[in-house]
Amino acid sequence: MKLLDIVKCARPVLFANDNREYPYSVRGTAFVVKFQGRSYVITARHVHNLKSFEAGQFCIQYRPDARDFLPLGALHIVRGENQEDTDQYDIVVREIDDSAVREELYGEYRPYSLLQMDSLTIFSERGAYLYRGYPSDMREVDFEFRRIEQGAVSTRAEYVGRSPYAGVHELRLLDFGPLKSIDGLSGSAVFQVHNEDGTKFSSEAFAGMLIRGSIESGKAFMLEHRKIIEVMVQVASKRHE
Repeated sequence: MKLLDIVKCARPVLFANDNREYPYSVRGTAFVVKFQGRSYVITARHVHNLKSFEAGQFCIQYRPDARDFLPLGALHIVRGENQEDTDQYDIVVREIDDSAVREELYGEYRPYSLLQMDSLTIFSERGAYLYRGYPSDMREVDFEFRRIEQGAVSTRAEYVGRSPYAGVHELRLLDFGPLKSIDGLSGSAVFQVHNEDGTKFSSEAFAGMLIRGSIESGKAFMLEHRKIIEVMVQVASKRHE
């Protein structure tokens, strides 16, 4: 697999507006997965809460360079009991109506095949941590020509270790170039890869999802794979009931 193919599951999070001149707002990042034979969109809960969803405003494209939107279904929100340590609950899942999906519209931007066994992956300081997100600094929507393509950043981080927060790990940010803020990268899927040769890698595994951080500190915090996959198992079991 090519090095950056793995992050093509990332999507900008769009919100539909009632304004014809400005039909969409862009907020944060999400990623599309296949899990136990079904399709889902995953993002950070605080990204989801940036606007109301009552009228179906939440929109995810089949691919980030096209106008076609995925047919979305039920919303699943994680509700936690620990009010002093809420990062571990910073996740929402949106079902995709597979019966209405047009597979050809994905093109090369395929969903990531998320496995339950990914939750067993051991975090390694020797691995590279890759992700793609849609930062606020690079948002440009061409309303005249009805194009929604957003500027993306595909970059890497190094593993630092567990944070004091349940289910959250610390990463050291790398290779941001001229970008002044990581605002908008919340909800990005993070992957641990090994044995890179510059274009390919020998192994990969889902590591988690970015939830917060800053360029000034050089740090980002990632909700671990285990927490996310636990939620996915619960969601999948509800669909089979």
